[in-house]
Amino acid sequence: MKLKESIVINSVADDFVAIDTKIADNRFNGMVKLNKTAKDILEILKNDISEEDLLKCLAKKYDVNIEDVKEDVLDIISKLKSIGFIVD
Repeated sequence: MKLKESIVINSVADDFVAIDTKIADNRFNGMVKLNKTAKDILEILKNDISEEDLLKCLAKKYDVNIEDVKEDVLDIISKLKSIGFIVD
């Protein structure tokens, strides 16, 4: 899976946002507010990576067990896929 090429990640004050620069759907404005973990996920997904390798990378980054991050990470991925920010 990989981050859609038209997605740009920016910091705004102390927060992060991801913006789809080529949004075509008028039901969604193309901007998502991110927490630090979601921002880290999107940064990693700038390169094509498997779900398993993403989980390993995040577990290492946060020095936790994969099972400790899996549910939350998969939830974030699911939400970002549903709005078209992540492609398989």
